[in-house]
Amino acid sequence: MLFLQSKRVRFGCYCATSGTWSGSCSDGKSFSLSIQGCGSAVLTLGEDSESLNFDRCVAQ
Repeated sequence: MLFLQSKRVRFGCYCATSGTWSGSCSDGKSFSLSIQGCGSAVLTLGEDSESLNFDRCVAQ
């Protein structure tokens, strides 16, 4: 199951700039994707976290 908590888009960025997606996996672990800014996020799965960068977010 996947839930969108909130989302905000900023001028000049083709991706969300804030907000959180969260849900649970079939193995029972929870996850969240927390948008930190244009093109950056933190993915948390259970107790593990990883910083992510999305390409193609900034207006050319």
